[in-house]
Amino acid sequence: VHQQHCRTMDNPEDDQQSTTQPNSLYRSSTLGLTLAQSVEDLVEEDLLDPEISEHIMSTFDSVVAKTFDESIRARMTIEGELKTYRCLENSWELQVNNATAHLDGDVEYVPELLIFACKRNPASRQKRSKK
Repeated sequence: VHQQHCRTMDNPEDDQQSTTQPNSLYRSSTLGLTLAQSVEDLVEEDLLDPEISEHIMSTFDSVVAKTFDESIRARMTIEGELKTYRCLENSWELQVNNATAHLDGDVEYVPELLIFACKRNPASRQKRSKK
């Protein structure tokens, strides 16, 4: 999934899948890849209907995005050498070399960092600020 996403960011004609939609970014995480593989295995063994498998993945997308939007309060700063950046449909991909990440007093060195970011839904920003 991650490689498909990068191809799409490089050249939208390569892959017309919805991998550039903000909510589907989390499918390339370890949890998303593991869930996708498990669901795919169940479909291949005829234990799960393909339509239900897509519903499972869509639910995963929305639940993870909502959880991050409502629950994550930490802020991180990153310093490093910006190697490449791309934007497609309000989704950003940044590659940072020799990065230093600062989070809550902890500092972590990362030789090669790949960041995916997307524009947040304005409605969720208003809802979050009312809390």
